[in-house]
Amino acid sequence: EQKRSITPSEATAAIDDLMSGASSHAQTGAFLALLQQQHLNPELLQACAASMSAHASPCNPQCQELIDVVGTGGDGLDTFNVSTAAGIVLAACGLKCAKHGNRSASGNVGSADFLEALGCKIQLDGDMVAIEL
Repeated sequence: EQKRSITPSEATAAIDDLMSGASSHAQTGAFLALLQQQHLNPELLQACAASMSAHASPCNPQCQELIDVVGTGGDGLDTFNVSTAAGIVLAACGLKCAKHGNRSASGNVGSADFLEALGCKIQLDGDMVAIEL
């Protein structure tokens, strides 16, 4: 039996379902497991990125200077969240800092979990983020 690779159009459809909430957790997990087994060529990655971008909520902050901090997450070394700590240090120094991340996937606490525990509003669309900044 020959293995078949997922096509860019199939990936786009799957990402569209995932981003719109139409896919179940099981379907999302199956798609991500399938992607992990694929040869991720530029066309496939571009299709996934374009679909995700189409679902993004634009953010147009009015501040002149802004530092955007994101981490890679899940280093597997049981370290603390360095990028979130960096964002807190930047904010403590008076700099405008946008920190984005996600819930924990491989450790105990992801940046979203940590910031939410501190009382930060994390479920904001692009317009609300722009206002908060």
